[in-house]
Amino acid sequence: MSSYVLDASALLRYVDRELGFDRMATISKLRALPVTIVAADADQAEQSGIFQHNFKVPYADAFAGSLAIGEEAALVTADFDFTGVARAIQIEFLPRKKGKTNQ
Repeated sequence: MSSYVLDASALLRYVDRELGFDRMATISKLRALPVTIVAADADQAEQSGIFQHNFKVPYADAFAGSLAIGEEAALVTADFDFTGVARAIQIEFLPRKKGKTNQ
């Protein structure tokens, strides 16, 4: 799979050079990629609501998950709220931070 959806936790790990930075840096040389910011229009909001309902994740997280489904892309995240979603989409989890239960 060559398309990725990066949720906020993954981008923050990269920007802050935290645990998982090295993996983010290898996703096709992130800085050189043509990054597309997808606006949250009414359709995306509705799809996110359905995703939230189906997978019981926080609504904000549902935007990344539903976008990954719509784009047939892998989701890269450090947010382990997505653990139960792996049956529906390909997810690449960044490593947990030491001492954290949800990141």
